Amino acid sequence: MVNNTIFDDVFQTIKEKMPELTIPLINEVFGTDYSTDTAIVQGKNEDHTANGKIITDSYLLIGTCRYHLECQSTEDNTMILRMIEYDFAIGLEYAQKEDGRYRIHLPYSCVLYLRGDDPTPSQNLELMLPDGRSIEYSVPVIRMESYSIEKIFQKHLIMLPPFYVMRYENAKLEDEKLCKHLYEECALIQKYLEETYLQKGEEKAFRDVMELINRITDYISRKKKISERS
Repeated sequence: MVNNTIFDDVFQTIKEKMPELTIPLINEVFGTDYSTDTAIVQGKNEDHTANGKIITDSYLLIGTCRYHLECQSTEDNTMILRMIEYDFAIGLEYAQKEDGRYRIHLPYSCVLYLRGDDPTPSQNLELMLPDGRSIEYSVPVIRMESYSIEKIFQKHLIMLPPFYVMRYENAKLEDEKLCKHLYEECALIQKYLEETYLQKGEEKAFRDVMELINRITDYISRKKKISERS
């Protein structure tokens, strides 16, 4: 049986084993300018609330800033509700008393969607206070569909290539032209990774990223064969 958690597994692997790959994505979303050798501290990825356990995909500390990244395979309008719950849990963990009162600093948060082409740049909700005041809570969204192979290379978004093949998941195996195009793009990705890692003597990093690419490629291939047989 095909395992639909593979995308989460790959994202978690990047977060835990190659957290430096999240740096260019953070720079892209939040306009920061961290170098790839910036020190990253892994925050805990599990919080508990009265409703049970909350799992956050990626909670990172860079300097004094906290970043919360979530990866979703498909568009989800309720994601904003989970994001504010996650962010308050992270904020409460670091709540501090300042000038005689507690202050909560929410993390910088974003959602990576692996499918979908909705152009909306963020998901939002309005937090209504009992006195009638309201606070706009907004989470930026980044979508794989918005990034061409050239744009990925230009911005050094190396954590995205493992998911790139997903844009071909609905293509027919007998579509030779499309399959050729996919093969050519995969060859470009491998060449880019060779230049980025192998030519600098970083063989392990090259193999780690290629393994993740192959895992999702194999998953998509198996899924397509099962679908076309049924």
